[in-house]
Amino acid sequence: MKCRKELPIAPRLLIYLNKVPDYRLTYCFSFILTLKLLAMILLIAILLFILAAIFGLVLITKVFQNSPRPIGAIIAHGLIAAAGLVLVFICVLRNYEKSPVASFILFLVAALGGFIMFGRDMSKKPIPKGLALIHAGAAAVGLLLLILFVI
Repeated sequence: MKCRKELPIAPRLLIYLNKVPDYRLTYCFSFILTLKLLAMILLIAILLFILAAIFGLVLITKVFQNSPRPIGAIIAHGLIAAAGLVLVFICVLRNYEKSPVASFILFLVAALGGFIMFGRDMSKKPIPKGLALIHAGAAAVGLLLLILFVI
């Protein structure tokens, strides 16, 4: 049996959620994701990243005020962003001809910065403001690219 792609198109949220019937993308040795499900995964990822950004704004203001950061906000920010990163990774892993690879790479850079800041925060060391800006900038550009990919 030959391996083939039934629809070699990247999911576009408005088109696939509202106007395209339930076509399926089929790949050899992999499971099947419907286009509607893929679009929903990306929409949920965007919402999670927006929620993580809200927590991130609280945290970055604390960094620039040199005041202690609430541990609950730190953990919520990290877990919500990690959940969004996993969802984007699922879409990239499916290896569609067009996938949000640039967003994924930027979110990985932001995650690396987040791990470094988390470690410094847990060891009660000050967080470098430049690192906080790089972390926020990478995440913001990644979110913007993800939104542009979906529309």
